[in-house]
Amino acid sequence: MIACNSLHLSNAHLIRGTGPLFHISGPVTMRLQNGMFSTSLTSSRLSNVTSCHKHRDDVSTTAQTSQKIVGCRVNDCSNHLYGTAIRDMNSGGNLLCHNTTFLHCTTEVPTNLNQYFYAHHNLVPSIKFHYFRLCTFLDCSATNTPGGAISSNSFEKTLKIEDCSFDSCRTRDGGMGGAVFHNAMRAIDTAAIFKSVSFLNCSTNHNGGGSISIFDSVVVSISECMFVNSQCESSGGAVALNQDTVRPSEAILSNCLFQRCTTTSTFSGHGVAGAAYFENLTSVRLDSLCFRNNQAGTGTGQDLFFDMLDTWLDQTIITNCVSTSMPANKRCSPSSHSNLLPDPTITPTVSLTFEQIEDQAKVNVELNSIVSGKVLVLVTNKGGTRVQQNGQPPHIARVLSFDVITATSGSTIVSCGEDGLLQLPLSDYKIVTSSFFPKPLLLAVNPASLNDKKTKVTVTMKGSLLEGEYTLTLSDNSSETKQIEVIVTFASSVGTLEEIVYDAETPANEKLSFNTKYSVIKMEKGGEKTLITDGLFFTIDPEPERLTGITAGEATPTSACTTTLLTFSSRVLQKKKEYKITLVSTAIPNHPSHERTINVKTDENGELKAFTATLYPFETEEAKKAGQLDFGVEYKVKSFFLDTTPILFDEGKTTFTTPPEPARIEECVKEELSGDLNSVSVVFSGRALKDGLGLVYATNGTSFWESTSNMDCSSESQCTATFLTGIIENSSQLSFGQKYSVVSTPSTPSLFVVNENVELAVPKAPTVTETETELNTSTCLSFRVVVSGDDLPSTGTFNASFEGMNEKIEIIFDENEGKSDWIEVRKNTAMQFNTTYTLSTLIRSESGKEDQHVLCSGVEMKTPKGPTLLRVGEVKLEGQEKETAVMDFEMTRMPVGSFTIEIIDSLDQSQTKIELTLDILSVSDATAVIRESVGEGEQLLYGHSYTVVGMSSIDIDVSISSSLALFVPTPSHFESISFSANTLGTSLIVSFSGSNLAGSYAVTLNSGFTFVIAASSPTQAASSAILLGWPDALPFSSSIPILSITSTSSPTSPISIKPALSLDTPPKPTELTLFVNSLSTDSTRFCGEKIQPCSTFDPAWVIVKGIDVKRATLAIIDSASLNAPITISDKMVVLFSNGGNKEPKLTIPSSATMEEKKGMVVVSDATLDIVDVDVVIESTLTSFVFLSAFNSDILVKDGSISGRPSANSPIANDDGEEENKICSWSSGILQIENSSTTISFSVLKNLSQGAINMKGGDLTIETSSFHDNTPTLPSFPTARRNIHCSDNGSIEIGSLNGGDGMETPSAWISVNDCSLTAKEAISHSPFFIPTLSTNSSSNLDKKTKSFSVVICGSTLIPCGLTLEVFEVNENKSEGKQTEVDLDLDTTSSFTETEVSLSIALSSLSSLSPSLEWRGRLRFGENLKTNESFVIQKSSSDRLSQSVQENMKWWLPLAIVAGLGLFILIVIVCLCWRRRKQNQTKSQSTKAEELDYQDDIEKMDVVDRDTVGGSIIASSAENVKDGALSRVKRSELLHGDDTQEIVPLAGQAKVLDVIVCEDKIVAKSAVVHMSLYDAFHKKDHRPLPRRSTEQKLVRGLLQLSNSSDSVRDLSKLSPHRVFIEGTELVFKLRDEISNTTKASTGTNPRQGEAHEEIRWRAPEEAIGEDNKLGEKGDLEKEDMKPADTEIDHLKASVFRLGLILYEIETGLVPFGETDAMNASRQLCSGMLPPMDGIRSSEMKTLISDCLTISVGDRPTLKSVLEKVNSIGCDDEDKSEIFKSN
Repeated sequence: MIACNSLHLSNAHLIRGTGPLFHISGPVTMRLQNGMFSTSLTSSRLSNVTSCHKHRDDVSTTAQTSQKIVGCRVNDCSNHLYGTAIRDMNSGGNLLCHNTTFLHCTTEVPTNLNQYFYAHHNLVPSIKFHYFRLCTFLDCSATNTPGGAISSNSFEKTLKIEDCSFDSCRTRDGGMGGAVFHNAMRAIDTAAIFKSVSFLNCSTNHNGGGSISIFDSVVVSISECMFVNSQCESSGGAVALNQDTVRPSEAILSNCLFQRCTTTSTFSGHGVAGAAYFENLTSVRLDSLCFRNNQAGTGTGQDLFFDMLDTWLDQTIITNCVSTSMPANKRCSPSSHSNLLPDPTITPTVSLTFEQIEDQAKVNVELNSIVSGKVLVLVTNKGGTRVQQNGQPPHIARVLSFDVITATSGSTIVSCGEDGLLQLPLSDYKIVTSSFFPKPLLLAVNPASLNDKKTKVTVTMKGSLLEGEYTLTLSDNSSETKQIEVIVTFASSVGTLEEIVYDAETPANEKLSFNTKYSVIKMEKGGEKTLITDGLFFTIDPEPERLTGITAGEATPTSACTTTLLTFSSRVLQKKKEYKITLVSTAIPNHPSHERTINVKTDENGELKAFTATLYPFETEEAKKAGQLDFGVEYKVKSFFLDTTPILFDEGKTTFTTPPEPARIEECVKEELSGDLNSVSVVFSGRALKDGLGLVYATNGTSFWESTSNMDCSSESQCTATFLTGIIENSSQLSFGQKYSVVSTPSTPSLFVVNENVELAVPKAPTVTETETELNTSTCLSFRVVVSGDDLPSTGTFNASFEGMNEKIEIIFDENEGKSDWIEVRKNTAMQFNTTYTLSTLIRSESGKEDQHVLCSGVEMKTPKGPTLLRVGEVKLEGQEKETAVMDFEMTRMPVGSFTIEIIDSLDQSQTKIELTLDILSVSDATAVIRESVGEGEQLLYGHSYTVVGMSSIDIDVSISSSLALFVPTPSHFESISFSANTLGTSLIVSFSGSNLAGSYAVTLNSGFTFVIAASSPTQAASSAILLGWPDALPFSSSIPILSITSTSSPTSPISIKPALSLDTPPKPTELTLFVNSLSTDSTRFCGEKIQPCSTFDPAWVIVKGIDVKRATLAIIDSASLNAPITISDKMVVLFSNGGNKEPKLTIPSSATMEEKKGMVVVSDATLDIVDVDVVIESTLTSFVFLSAFNSDILVKDGSISGRPSANSPIANDDGEEENKICSWSSGILQIENSSTTISFSVLKNLSQGAINMKGGDLTIETSSFHDNTPTLPSFPTARRNIHCSDNGSIEIGSLNGGDGMETPSAWISVNDCSLTAKEAISHSPFFIPTLSTNSSSNLDKKTKSFSVVICGSTLIPCGLTLEVFEVNENKSEGKQTEVDLDLDTTSSFTETEVSLSIALSSLSSLSPSLEWRGRLRFGENLKTNESFVIQKSSSDRLSQSVQENMKWWLPLAIVAGLGLFILIVIVCLCWRRRKQNQTKSQSTKAEELDYQDDIEKMDVVDRDTVGGSIIASSAENVKDGALSRVKRSELLHGDDTQEIVPLAGQAKVLDVIVCEDKIVAKSAVVHMSLYDAFHKKDHRPLPRRSTEQKLVRGLLQLSNSSDSVRDLSKLSPHRVFIEGTELVFKLRDEISNTTKASTGTNPRQGEAHEEIRWRAPEEAIGEDNKLGEKGDLEKEDMKPADTEIDHLKASVFRLGLILYEIETGLVPFGETDAMNASRQLCSGMLPPMDGIRSSEMKTLISDCLTISVGDRPTLKSVLEKVNSIGCDDEDKSEIFKSN
């Protein structure tokens, strides 16, 4: 009894008493720390500790108390009243119990005290709480009282239990709540809270609640708790929640596991609710509960039972709860309110690892499948004992909680140590059970999309178990990270976020912005966080281009138009672009709606420039033009485009109104002069005109004239104004006949505007506008004046005055035209010819009439041209000595008379005039000729120039049109001729010497040949290069007279040749060297000089052939091309050689033309050397030939001839059959016939047509090589075409350096009937050398009586290849033999690596049937392979097997033989007959025999696994050569019989019995490796691809025929297929060891067991994972989720497709990610990359196998047929499969 005010016990050790250890009564503060309560006392440390059995209700309620029990242990306490170790008798305070263990504590209350117990607790209130944390209650019990561990009975007191465990707690005989009982006494604001509490094996044999029973609590919360093996007799195997009164009450259960909880009573109304019972609660919410194998005694409500009114039942909420109880209608009562889902093995397999970090522990959970939600794991430390041993604490159970988001692992941090959730050491903990609770999860966020107006963003989100409204917290990932909350409403786990998007100018408190990436960092609903997948985000597109506003400015009237300035506001438009805006007007009266289009450009900042819009009235034509707007009209934007791309615009901000129309003068409609010509009246038309507009102005651009008064406007469309006029324009008056522009004002603003095209035209006064003169052609010495103009007088005589002249000319007008009389022109008259005069006045001269002026000021008059000397012709020399100069003078308008022409010699410094006389006899245009002597002493001299300075007669001077000159030429003379030939002697240059040479001349020879020479000086002239030896050119060794020489620049120039000249040509050259360089741009045909090389061979070779040279050298300086064929014949010797320092290259372009079946270079009866030149052939034509030689000598030295590697496409040979394409071909780059050819130090490569094809003749190979001359035949990829010889040719090979003759044993030289001399490695088989593999096989088909032979090896070519079948005698010597030709006709399939054929027994009749038959290959000149293979074993071997077969019959007959000798004799006879039959049968068939490759003699079999399939020898000594006892077919490895092969300790050896193609083979386990290791281990020999695939599919097909094995086929993976010798073994039921790591990167995976999910089919995944994907990942109609409904054959086809992919590519499917993610990708329909698969047929097959839809996958049989039909590729033929 505690009577003090405060008690603090530290390190106390208390002895057991008959009552409770502590009885707290009154206002006491008690704290226990680190104490031990036990049944023994080592020393007395406390005194006055008593037990009160008759406690009454005299407890003080005036003060609050607080009890704390920390770090204590209570053992083996008992009491006969309430409370064994602790009793809180309504102390009114808090009880905190932390990290304390209660072990074997019991309470047994007499039956008559129960009523007192309840009555007592109803009297005294308590207002605080009981809090238990990290406490362990083990084996605690109560009898006749509730609460086996905790019983809380108080008013208004909250019970909270957290991180505690109750193990084997119970109540008996009237108690309830096997572990915890809480009675709130109908108080208000009470609560019972349980979190992370485990209940194991708790029970009550009476009322409800095998673990928890709660009465009258307002709120009950049970979360993350685990109930295992709870039991109750009545209601609620684990939990019973009751309300005696009707009042608001709420129960919330979440994330809890109920496993194997039961009620036992079978009476009606009892034994209900195997897991949880609810009575009279007004609100129940159940979320994420898992019910496993619970059972109600009456079968009503296997999991749940609701004993409530229908109104409250309707408010019951059950979400995400699953159950394994079957059938469904028994899970809950009433079933209509259950909403329980079936549990498809929802809990994944878990494993835990612990890491201690100081006083904390990091617990990692590993799962075997991807999950999302909460994982609860119940763990206990080691020992598991319920009693104290050696002073050590008992075991402690704890519930660990993990949040896992789409992963296979999770972790949590908990405290550890003495005061922690977990005790040390952590390694002691093991898993008791676990449960998984799927949580609402946000799985994916789709890309954001903007609406049409780009103002609102929509983001679709997908998840699981999402329903209702959620708050998402987003981060905008900016440098200053800002978090934003948005609301998303989900329906069926799909939600849509819709928010307005703001631009950069919007205030920062708005939510979403353009061009921003938002990451989802948190998701909540009702304050509870929701799981989200890492890395979820969406990005809002950059802000779109947008027109945000338009405003119109004031009207700006101009002379051209009225404008308004439109200004724009916009967002992020492109820079320097033109946008098109379509505007539509608002309809108003008399003004219908219309559209206008304007084009606006942006500046360098992307801002729209202001647009000046022109305004016109609506009804005018101008208004209808594009871009013109109307006055006073409202416009709004209809469309906004950049080119053809629509751009957004804000409709509400892009409306504007144009300003009203101003007054405007548009046209001057009438001008009228006044009677006195002093003024002009002007009438204007316009718009919006009115009085008061003021003056109007006329302007000529520099001056302004105002109207005499303000305009008089008679209407809105017409005004009148008056201007002064006069003859002369001045500051006050306008000029007659002039046009003036009309303006509103010269400077200041006006009330109106005038169009820019308005003109005022002052009417004309009578005016002379033009004068003409007319020559008197009869004399050519007079003219007259003719005037014309506007409004001239019709008649009258006027005097015309001219500026600067006193004389007046009288002009007489008649019919508006005025003419004068003839005016004479002499040397002394006032007017002269060809002179301009200005007419100043024209005034009427008639007396008695009013003066009348005709305006003529400034009009010019030009007199006509008089006599004129026009031109002087070219001076010609006449006479034998060219002594007379003949001069032509051309004149016009010449009168009759004698004229003198004056000239001056340009070389005469004195400028003495020379007079030439010329008489004109008639008036006309004339050409006169003057002859004048030339020479010394004469007026004219040779080579002198003269200038005409004058021509006149006595009365008149003659005009000279321009400066005229005379030149007296000097004759040209040619005196001698010479030539110089080029260095090749193929062309020459002709030179002439003489005098007075200039320009160019055409030289014509007597033969008719013409060439041109050019003068380089007055004494020298020469030609360009002239080709020799051509039919139409100069001949060699000839003397040809010159016929004539003519000047081409001046054909009439005098030329003299003195004396007669002839051209002598050089002799023809005998040898020629042409330098060829492709760098030259010279395109002339005269090439060949070293300084002037040709670009191609064409012109060079023409030169060679043209001059008929017998020896020519084509020296290639750098590189050249041959575009057209050339021919070498007639004993010609030609050399292609290196002409420079670089490596020369001769290219035959693909565009080169070649005569059919000839070649680019054709050599006939000639010699061709190709030395130090690389020939490159770009043509891809299969019939292309570079060199054709006939009866010639050919040398290829120090160079190469090569084609393009990419051109090695399959050859379309005209030979037809593929065999002929390999063995005999007619194509070849070098076609040589009856010629002598040498290939020295050269390379021939990449020639798919073939390198050399020779017929007859001889060929010598010296230190050369052949590379990759591959015809690309699909079945024979290594075949080459190096040399093909026929027609008794001769080949001599000195050496081959590398290439096909050295790197492989085959030289690929087809000699046919030719002779070959070469080193031994080539001569014994120059063509090809095959090899034979030991895995070649033969099977006898009994039905067809033939052997099915498969020959395996390399370089198996159908060219003279023969299979020799020979006998092997008993002494191992060879006997008879026969042979079978191997070609494409005699075999069923033929590839380089495998040949399949059938050999009839009849064809082998010459061989002895009792001997062993073996086969080998013969090739070449009777060469044979050293290897051979067995076709038939000897009869003795077959006999031993037959004897073993018959033993099972002989043993029972031997027992019967004891009955009598007669029976024994009969049996022996029968056996003898049976033996003879079996011997005959053995010779005719082999398929029924069992072939044991390893015979074991005297094996002591000490053990045989019960499952069969493995024979284990006790020691290696027992393993020797000899016989092996027969193994029954039932003992074959199969299904569960397959076990991991593990040798016994010591020297034991393991043997397996393996099924392979209907044969039973006992093999030594010398090779035991999975296909996965074979693919990926570097030290393993690569596998042949196609044969591995065939064996794999055949084995699966065989297993599929067994009903016991079909289900196991869906476990197929590379880890379960093993290599045993050369065969495959399927081990589909093993537990795969985790020791082998499956690695796709640098880190190992979880092990093969976890890695195997990579190969599962989608329909398997949906059954194994918890909703691996939502709709979109797996189409439910394509797959069946339940394991019982899976088509295992179809699932195995999917797995087979993945293994075929790995065989083909060497890569793990989706190996870049882990197995679970790889499975998810396959389930979504994604295929791994197919780039590494060479065969298109195999790609299609694998794609078909990996089809998501189960029904669309092929069968195993069709897969096998497809694999067999697909040919081998290059790698498989060479038995190389490179793993990656």
